[in-house]
Amino acid sequence: MPEPVGALGGSRFGSVSRATATLRGRLSGPDRSSWGTDRGEPPNYFWVALVCIFLFLPTGVAASLFSLLSTSRARAGDLDGSWRASRIARGLCIATIPLFLLGSLFVALGVG
Repeated sequence: MPEPVGALGGSRFGSVSRATATLRGRLSGPDRSSWGTDRGEPPNYFWVALVCIFLFLPTGVAASLFSLLSTSRARAGDLDGSWRASRIARGLCIATIPLFLLGSLFVALGVG
């Protein structure tokens, strides 16, 4: 008995396998094989770090220091170190937001 043929000439499950391959490609993320070769200078997140100082002082100060470190390493030619410091500064800026919200909640509830 012959297999049922789909609209595109393959088996009826042909479109499912293509959709699965597309989904796997999207879930695996971008192709990182070329990263590190021509990335250029990273963003330093300095202005975001300054805003974070007003939200939560400890992480804001650390983020601003790492953003300055990112800039100085890029100027010295250490792009890998500059990218690393940039990612740390971004992570500290992102961590500032829930810490600020948690601190605001404690103040609003009178827990501290």
